[in-house]
Amino acid sequence: MEDRDRSFLDKIEQIRLLKQICRRFPSFRGESVLDLYRRMQKTRMPELEKNLLECGPYNPAWRSFFEREARLLKSLLPPEACCQLHHIGSTAIPGMASNSVIDMALVVECDNYWDSCLHALRQAGFRHFGNSPMGPDAEWYWNTRHAEVVYVAHLDRGENGWLEDNLGFCRYLASHPQERDRYMGFKEQNHDLKRQNIILYSLRKLQFVIEISERSKP
Repeated sequence: MEDRDRSFLDKIEQIRLLKQICRRFPSFRGESVLDLYRRMQKTRMPELEKNLLECGPYNPAWRSFFEREARLLKSLLPPEACCQLHHIGSTAIPGMASNSVIDMALVVECDNYWDSCLHALRQAGFRHFGNSPMGPDAEWYWNTRHAEVVYVAHLDRGENGWLEDNLGFCRYLASHPQERDRYMGFKEQNHDLKRQNIILYSLRKLQFVIEISERSKP
């Protein structure tokens, strides 16, 4: 099949899947799925080394990597800064296979310290890549200077609600190994698609994540 034909079929699949998700779940984390899809199409990220993109078994050291970077960022912030740092994403879920990308939420609870957080991120070697997939007002910053892992900081203000949903999602998978294994199976089955068509992959992942998130609610 020619690349042009594959691209056309992938676009049809995107539209079909988007309609399907919107019918079942018109919104996710307070944002319409259609708006989220539009943001997906504009998402930017750096080029990464192949070894950092490969999905591998759970590494207990991921927690230590997060804690090390969190300590560094806290040391660069004023002692009185009203900020939260949380380990999120696949590397925060015990037993979860993932690539070596350490996601962290940096939540600013007081606007007076927003610039302080930006300064701390720059000093720590993070670069800005625009809007984060986590939320419409979140920005993400990447630090690709380490050989073992990549750090991604999702910066947002405290009034945005995606963080609690994300933490709840991680806790649910950590306490439900069968669901965690289903999620790992999805990522393994769609590994090649992630490289070939990141938007289609992201839509499939979104549908999967929303379904699990719905089951995780009390």
